[in-house]
Amino acid sequence: MFCIPGIATREDVDLAASHGMHFIRIGCEVADVEQAKPFIKLARLHGMYVFSNLMKSYAVPPDQFAGAAARCVGYGAQCVYIVDSAGGMMPSDIRAYADAFRQWTPEVRLGFHGHNNLGLGVANALLAAEIGIDVIDVSLQGLGRSGGNVPAEQFISALIRSGYDVPYDPVAVMQAGEELV
Repeated sequence: MFCIPGIATREDVDLAASHGMHFIRIGCEVADVEQAKPFIKLARLHGMYVFSNLMKSYAVPPDQFAGAAARCVGYGAQCVYIVDSAGGMMPSDIRAYADAFRQWTPEVRLGFHGHNNLGLGVANALLAAEIGIDVIDVSLQGLGRSGGNVPAEQFISALIRSGYDVPYDPVAVMQAGEELV
């Protein structure tokens, strides 16, 4: 479940937990993480693994992003995401935000969610893998808002081309995209 406070309610978190949801992704504007606090705390009370998506991460400098991420961790988030909501971040931006995050909370998992508006989704995701970001979002055929998300098929192929041992067959993933999307 992707939960955005103000669209979702705390009752929605309760409902998800009552149906056996084991994890939740709580999204909020990077400049307004306080609104996520009651949702993160509630999800943790339900025993859910909590991801915190700091939407429009680029709207604040890397050190402020890291501070916002640290607040989410303090509320109970177990993984915090750099989110390139507009698909305009450069690989150097991803590195700067990840480095700032790791200075504040090196023990916490870090994720990356990219959009592909400038065609940099795969490059940014590949850089995320190279610098050890723990969770990288992709979608079949890049299905997603605006310019789309990082295409799974392209990312898997780029990882293989870069020498990573990838447990996915890119042709099978492409076929799944054709069938499902």
